[in-house]
Amino acid sequence: MRDTNPEDFWVPVVSVLGMQVFLYLIAVAIKDNSIVDMFWGVGIALPNVVVLLVNGNWHHRTILSTA
Repeated sequence: MRDTNPEDFWVPVVSVLGMQVFLYLIAVAIKDNSIVDMFWGVGIALPNVVVLLVNGNWHHRTILSTA
C-alpha cells in the first residue's frame, strides 16, 4: 500500500477549485450563472478522476469505483 502524502489532498481540491473559478469567469463574461449549475456533476467526478490519474492505480476495482 502506498503511503499517503499530505500534498495528495490538495491535488483534487485545487482541480475542483480551478474548474469552478474558470466557470465563474465564463459566467461573468456571458452574464449567465446557469452555466455553473450544469457542471456540478463534473465537480463531483473530477477529483476522483484526478486522483486516479495522479496515483496511477489502474486496478480494475479502482476504475470501477471511479466510474
